[in-house]
Amino acid sequence: MQRVTLWGRTLQNISSRINHHQQQLTMPMCQLFTSRRECDLKDGIELRFAQVIAKTLGKPLERVTIVIHTNHHFLRAGTLEPAALLSVTSAGVFDEKRNPTYTPDLKNAMQTELDLPAERCQIMYNDFNIKFVA
Repeated sequence: MQRVTLWGRTLQNISSRINHHQQQLTMPMCQLFTSRRECDLKDGIELRFAQVIAKTLGKPLERVTIVIHTNHHFLRAGTLEPAALLSVTSAGVFDEKRNPTYTPDLKNAMQTELDLPAERCQIMYNDFNIKFVA
């Protein structure tokens, strides 16, 4: 890469800082919606889920955000049995080829943490443009 000096900084340095900032913004933001009640959840569920998401997506734990929404009304597969939906949003990690590799670990975490069968767990992968996050 050719280096061009601009006010004492190189464009390479500026580009590096922009890339670092963008990388920080591309970290996963996750929402777990469940019909389970707050009192039914095990202590520390947020950290355990964040660890699974970080490991599965290859992202630093410190950059994972997770929000857990309990006591939601669900109709899934035609029944009102307990269920959950995990929505994972990140930039540049989701596509037709990689998504199936993420599903087993994430679904297993949902089943374990929420005591649900696989068919009551659903995962939604959301890719986004980093220009829409601050």
